[in-house]
Amino acid sequence: MIAAPRRAALLEWYRMRRRSTIRLSFWNYLLVSPGPHIWRVYECVGRYVIPFVLFESSLKSKAINYIRIASGVELQYRCAVYRYYDKNGILLYIGHTRNWHGRHAIHERDSPWIALAARSEVQWFETKEEAREAERQAIKRERPIWNLQSTRWRFV
Repeated sequence: MIAAPRRAALLEWYRMRRRSTIRLSFWNYLLVSPGPHIWRVYECVGRYVIPFVLFESSLKSKAINYIRIASGVELQYRCAVYRYYDKNGILLYIGHTRNWHGRHAIHERDSPWIALAARSEVQWFETKEEAREAERQAIKRERPIWNLQSTRWRFV
């Protein structure tokens, strides 16, 4: 084991000695990228780093997934339910997403109704399941014009 007085000193040690880039430091693991397309996971125990590679991959997502599984901690992301309204306040669309800004950009690029949208509202939830259920209930109750689920109920 390599003694390191503090986590900050440990990160600096890796940067200088190994010429690596520390990408993530969370739970008791370090995610290090010593070169292009190489991701290594190291374990930290208290003030020490075990200098053996626990996991190595060419994909960052696989290395993060390894840390998630090894630590037993489930990553939680907040989810949003969003609504678009036109200038008269008529509800155009309801959706849910984890990445609000990215989803908005996709709607601006691909959705024919976005030209009609004058404003949007965003409501945040702690889990994706809560957001899905809130979206489903809102579509059923509010019946937006451009949601396919609400048009199916309208004409049945």
